[in-house]
Amino acid sequence: MLQLIVAPYAARVGYRPVVMRGWTGRVSTLVLMCGLPWLAPLVSREVSIIAIVASMFVFNLLRGYAAGSWLPWMTALIPRGSRARFLTRDRTFTALSSVAALGVSGSILAGEHTALGYSVMFGLSFLAGGASLYFLNRIPRSPYVAGPTGQAIKPAVPWRTILRDRGFMTYAGFGFGVQLIAAAAGTFVIVFVREEIGLADGLILQLAAIGQGVSMLALWYGRRRLDLRGSKPFIALALGWLVFYFVMWLAMAGRIIPGALIVAPILMAAHGFGAGLLDLASTRMLMNMGGDRSGSSQYFSIYQAGSNLASGLAPLMWGLALDGMRGGAMNRYFVFFGAEIALVLIMALVLTRVRER
Repeated sequence: MLQLIVAPYAARVGYRPVVMRGWTGRVSTLVLMCGLPWLAPLVSREVSIIAIVASMFVFNLLRGYAAGSWLPWMTALIPRGSRARFLTRDRTFTALSSVAALGVSGSILAGEHTALGYSVMFGLSFLAGGASLYFLNRIPRSPYVAGPTGQAIKPAVPWRTILRDRGFMTYAGFGFGVQLIAAAAGTFVIVFVREEIGLADGLILQLAAIGQGVSMLALWYGRRRLDLRGSKPFIALALGWLVFYFVMWLAMAGRIIPGALIVAPILMAAHGFGAGLLDLASTRMLMNMGGDRSGSSQYFSIYQAGSNLASGLAPLMWGLALDGMRGGAMNRYFVFFGAEIALVLIMALVLTRVRER
């Protein structure tokens, strides 16, 4: 939500300084997190939890400060006809780094969990963050951007102007709903395979790494196609995959599909393709709908703040609901995956009302 406050300020002072300050602060917090595993044995459990939550709060607060300026900055630098190709390269590097990070983390957590292991993971994150600052510093400032008809673009506009933009707000609502789906699935698919199927933590992280690798296939599949055909058909294709994905989990939760120990890992790995395609197509559409217009940083901030709010609310709401159903007559995971299917279908209907700009 901090992005809503920072957006007009970033438009005035420039996107680059805001991203640099926020990312520098975020990387610095990782130094403190390296010491957290060693603190735990010396204090009570309650103090340990407070320290972890406080560190993650500061880490994400600084992300909120910087993240809202990243996409407006890149949108100003990248021409409209090259955005899918840019995002493909951007997401490919992200996927490669995720494969490496998850592979290393999975190897560390496959054995005995130790304070040294966790400190090493946070220390590697700090070193990688420092390297990212070097490259971030080499990206130029955003150039002057003119609107579609050549008119000057105002850095900020009244919030009511954006809220009255029905086309954009419909897409922002779509983004909120999709993030509700993704955040809940990202949390409770893992809980399901741990509780009901018995996959170990290390294997789960390694499957996530494989999924990131598979996502690169989706990126290169959509690399040129999105710029030629638009984002909307590929978002629809990804939503179709999500329906199939949750139907399979629903069948496993209902004991309809036997051999879940084999099916679940394959499904987790294959999900990288659908998730990667959805992320690529949705981000490109956001860049086109929110960029090249007055108050562009505010458009981005509304979409991203809504998505971040959904990311926080979904695990909390479903966590309370699933805990409440524990031990009851209802199959709680069957209810969860059924609700995810229903929400995907609702988002597909919302997508039909979105006009790609």
